Formats: sequence, C-alpha cells, structure tokens
Amino acid sequence: MNKTNQRLTNLINDLKELSNLENLLSQSKVECKNGQYSFPNLPYYNGTVDVQFIPEFIKNSQGTILYNRVSDWWRQYRKDTGKVLLDIQMLYQIGRRLMHAEQTKEVQECATKLRRIFDANFISGAITIDYKGGLEAEIEGRDIDGKKRTKTVQVPEFTKDNPNDNWTYLVLAKRQTASQLGTVESIPENAKQFLKALLGESYEEVGAVFQYLCTPHDNGDLREVRQWVPVLKNRPNKRAVVLGFNDYGFYIGCIINYGPALSVVVRRAQKIFSGNKGIKSTYRHLYF
Repeated sequence: MNKTNQRLTNLINDLKELSNLENLLSQSKVECKNGQYSFPNLPYYNGTVDVQFIPEFIKNSQGTILYNRVSDWWRQYRKDTGKVLLDIQMLYQIGRRLMHAEQTKEVQECATKLRRIFDANFISGAITIDYKGGLEAEIEGRDIDGKKRTKTVQVPEFTKDNPNDNWTYLVLAKRQTASQLGTVESIPENAKQFLKALLGESYEEVGAVFQYLCTPHDNGDLREVRQWVPVLKNRPNKRAVVLGFNDYGFYIGCIINYGPALSVVVRRAQKIFSGNKGIKSTYRHLYF
C-alpha cells in the first residue's frame, strides 16, 4: 500500500473512532430547553431516533385530556402537529436514559415530571396486544412514519392472581429500599421474547427503570414492578397496553380500554459511517 493510501486509511479509521466516541457520548445525553427535553440517539426497535419530549398529557383546545382510541384520529394528529404518540418502548428507553445519566437538575426535573404523570393516571403505551388464543399474540403499533408495525410473540401465563384468577403476573423488581435501585428479578426464559418486543434494547432492566420512574411509597421504599397478562381462558381478544401504579406497585398491563397519551417529536438518527469504503450518510430504519 503506498503512503497516500495508508494516510487515507488512517484518516478514515481516526474519523470512525471519533464518530463512535461521539455516538457513545450522545447515548447518555439529556438536554433541556424551554421545558422540552431532548434525547439524541435513543435506541428504538432496530435503530436509533432523536426525540424531543415535553412530559405532559395531550389535550384538546378546551384543555381536555385526550385518550388513545381511534388510530385515524392519531394519524391526523401527527399530520397537524408533526408529533407521534409516545409508545411503551420509547418511554422505556427515555426512562433508562434518565436513570443512567448524570443526575443533573434537568435530568431530575424530567424524571419528576414523568412521576407526576404516573401519579395522575395509568397512561397509554400506544400499542395493542391481540391475543390469538393459546400463547400466540400479535403486538401492534406504528412507526414514526405512521406505518403499521406488528410482531407475533409467545405470551406465557405467569403467577395467577388469587382470588382473581383471570390474570397472571410476573414480578420484575420487588419492593425494596431506594439504595437497592438496580436490583431486579431474573426474567424467565419464556418471557424474554415478549418483553424484548415490548421494550427493546436492555429490556432486562425493566424493573429498575420503572422503579426509578415511579413515585416511591410514603416510607421511601421503591414499588414492586409487575408485568400483567390475562390467563389463557381470558384470551383471545385485543387489549391496549397501559402503564401506571397504585398503592401496591407499578404495573405494565393490558386492558380493553385505553389510557391518556403523551406525544413526542421524533426523527431518525443519522449514521455517519457505513462500511470502510468512505464516508456517507444513511438512515437506520425502524422495524421489528
């Protein structure tokens, strides 16, 4: 290899290394301006997105909180406002970013605002689970372009909730002291596909993330986090995913009705380098 080619190769490698460092730094970054929080390079399905987020419920012109009910309405909402619904995976990744970030004033303010939202109501996860009978279910949502996105998974039964035997639950993190944040329960093998489809990258941290985002008990203990699914005999039907907590713990559940929704401005994050043949811009597409 002649000296010119070697210098060019070295330059490309140096630029790649710098780009990788910038990507790593951006993956822990949270910014705030005028009450709007920015999360660059947020993991989302098989790619990354840049998210701008104001933690508040969507309301109409009369100030009434709107519920995630009719998909056609939300498509029009996106067209009119440029915003999309904040779904469970994006919310989880925002929470995970906040939990791992340096606890600056801006990070703590954003986390506090999210806790107040959960204090007010169970919120929409902006996806549905269509139980087909047996263990099979189809998770349905929409990508940031409004296109329908589905994935078929196996949803097992977990521990039955007595005396109400229509529901089963999986404990993801037990009630514990605040100093134990990050201690989570082992996820059984048959639940991993389901939780990964719901939450995406690093779904194993779900117990810690939602303990972080949830207002603690009066004595300061972190609330137990549970994933709820119906028993087999209480399927098949389509249910909406909602998140929230009560006096006992934080729940990820699925109900017939829908919850109030939040929205975000999202764009696909750019990937600077592709391969080793030079520098070019590409986009990471979002799909299951």
